[in-house]
Amino acid sequence: MFAAWIAVKLVPFRRLVGVPRLVKPRVAREADRSAIVTDVAWAVRCADRALPMFNCFHRGLTAQGLLRARGVASTLHYGAAQSAGAGLYAHVWLVAGDLDVVGCETATEYGVLASFAA
Repeated sequence: MFAAWIAVKLVPFRRLVGVPRLVKPRVAREADRSAIVTDVAWAVRCADRALPMFNCFHRGLTAQGLLRARGVASTLHYGAAQSAGAGLYAHVWLVAGDLDVVGCETATEYGVLASFAA
């Protein structure tokens, strides 16, 4: 997640979501996809507990990168919601097909602004 944190700080957003891939992506077998998603979600949760400075944006980018490296397609969603007391707030969540990866627990509270598939 530290790499995602650095990227968010230093790389313009439009370049970050369109980073060229240096390695030809592989495709995970359907039978392995669920196990890979579970493992990546677990790893990101563990890293998040150890490094609490990261937010949903960093978790989503990290998980998407880990899934991409393992050949699992995913979609990163950016959403926003408005609260009378807190104003406008945003959230990022990641899904891999029909599987929730990270940040999906509260995704229904947000309107989707943009989605990026990988």
